[in-house]
Amino acid sequence: MQKRSVMAALKEWWARPGVRSFSWRLVLFLCLGYGLVPVLVQYLAKQRNPAFTVNAIYPLAFSLILIGVFVLANRKRLQGIAYSWNWLQAVAFTGLSLLTLSLFVVIRYGQGQFGIVFPTYYLLFTGLLYTFGLFFLALAVFQLEFFQRFFRQLVLAFSVTLPYFSFSLMLNGAWMYFSNAIMQADALLFRVLGMTYSMEFKPGTDPLFTVGDFSARVGAPCSGVESLIMFTGLYLFIALLDWNKLDKRKLLLLYPLGLVGMFLMSIIRVFILMLIGDRVSPALALSLFHTNVGWVLFVAYFLVFMYFAYPWLRK
Repeated sequence: MQKRSVMAALKEWWARPGVRSFSWRLVLFLCLGYGLVPVLVQYLAKQRNPAFTVNAIYPLAFSLILIGVFVLANRKRLQGIAYSWNWLQAVAFTGLSLLTLSLFVVIRYGQGQFGIVFPTYYLLFTGLLYTFGLFFLALAVFQLEFFQRFFRQLVLAFSVTLPYFSFSLMLNGAWMYFSNAIMQADALLFRVLGMTYSMEFKPGTDPLFTVGDFSARVGAPCSGVESLIMFTGLYLFIALLDWNKLDKRKLLLLYPLGLVGMFLMSIIRVFILMLIGDRVSPALALSLFHTNVGWVLFVAYFLVFMYFAYPWLRK
């Protein structure tokens, strides 16, 4: 009975006016924007210079996050709208998309003199070209009327996505500072326990942490940066999902506390890893424990955090 009710609910949801149309258009855009376009750009770049490799991961990641934020925040309204199709718009915006992406290939994978003189502006400009190429493709698939109807919502989604994406890039670029902070915190714990330790910092290599006879490099994966980014993403996801049910002031107040707790989990993770490596088994520390403890601690912390935080966050 329960299975039939779930199937009936899914059929009812799929039968709503805007669901099927939006879903097919979204699938088409994802296939073109994240399948065909990268392949074509890669091919054209190789034709200009076989030594070049295409790296459009940041524009792709940004637009995927933007799509996710927009769909999540407007999921109810998207179900009830009717879509029209204008072939003239589709052809015109497809042409603009091809033109913009062609300029991206020419400028990004050409002689690169502009990139040598002004590397920051060069990367920013080419990144914007690729992003606008995807934007024109989205206009071709979803049509101008859709963007006019959801202009305010798209601007809001962009205003949410840009800080999150910038924050993620900033954290990724600062992983060394987080690794050093973790090592310093764990060194204090080992000092309290009376255990011998040493830290080694050399340019061009990950920091080396030694406890007793066991050594391990505390690189970017151990810095806790990925956990902070994922925590922020999930926290944002829950905030958007229950936006009207949650107290916005409390959401802002609790977020930095959640980040601090998440970073403490990273300190605990490295501490336990070094302890196991020195006192139990180096092989165990660097294999099974190192592989699994990160996601176990992350999931456990986030579930416990939200279990106690969510009732307080509700209005």
